[in-house]
Amino acid sequence: MEGIQTRNRSKLIEERIELAKQEAKNIYVDTYLTILKVLYKYTIKKTPQVLSQLEKIVEKTYMFSSFDSSVLAAIKDHIMDHIPPTEQYYRRERLRLPHKNIHNLKDGLEYIIDVLRALGKYSKNNLRYIGKRILDDIYSKAKIYRITPAYKRKIQNLRKGLEYLMIPDVWNNLYETYWDILSGKRLPLDYSYYVWQVNMWADIMDRKLDWETQRMHAQEKAAHDYLRSHVICLLSKPDEYMQHMKAGDLWAFVRGTMQIYP
Repeated sequence: MEGIQTRNRSKLIEERIELAKQEAKNIYVDTYLTILKVLYKYTIKKTPQVLSQLEKIVEKTYMFSSFDSSVLAAIKDHIMDHIPPTEQYYRRERLRLPHKNIHNLKDGLEYIIDVLRALGKYSKNNLRYIGKRILDDIYSKAKIYRITPAYKRKIQNLRKGLEYLMIPDVWNNLYETYWDILSGKRLPLDYSYYVWQVNMWADIMDRKLDWETQRMHAQEKAAHDYLRSHVICLLSKPDEYMQHMKAGDLWAFVRGTMQIYP
C-alpha cells in the first residue's frame, strides 16, 4: 500500500501516555491523557502513515496545557471524522474482487447454487425469498479494500498539515488565536451563542452562575471550538491555509471553509 509505513507503534507516544498516567489526578493531565490515548488508537488504526509526524507534535506538547490538549483533540477529531480506514466499502451491487480471487468467487457461487437447489426441494414456494436473503448476506459482509485517489489526497493533506503545524509561525498563530479568545481580547461574533450554551448547561445542572463565571466558561468553549476549526482546516487544506495565513485573511478563509463566525 503506497505511503504506509511498516512501523505502526510509537515508543515515544506510549511513554508519554505512561508518564501522563502518573499525573492523571490533575484535571488538565487527565484531559490530555484521555485525548492522547484515543488519538494514538485511531492513528494506528486509520492513518499509520503519519505516525512519525504525530510523534513530533506529541513531543512538543505539554500535558498541563489546555492549548496543547485542544490541538491534539482537533487532530483526533479530524482523523476520526474525516479519514476513512483505507476506504473500506461494503457493497451490495457490482461487487469488484481482485483478479486473484476470481476462482474463490466461482467456487462460492457454485456452492450457493447447490445450496439453493437443495433448499428448493423442500421450500419450492419460498426459494426466491431464501435465495435473496443468502445473497444479501453475502454482499453485505463482503469487505472491499480500495485505495482511491480521494483517500490518498486526504492522507497527503493530513501529513502535510501536521508538518505545517510544527512550523513556529503556524503554532504561535494558533496559540495567539486560542488565548486571544480565552482571555476575551478577541471575542467571536457568535459569542452570545456560547453564553447561551453555558446558561443552558447551568439550568440543566440546576446551578446559578454569576456573569464572571458565565464569561469564563463561554470564552473557554469558544477558544476550543475556534482552535479546532483552524487545526482541522489546516489538516484538510494545508496549502490553502498557509496561503491565506501569509495573505492576512486567514480568519475569513477558515470562516468560509468551516462555516463558523469569528
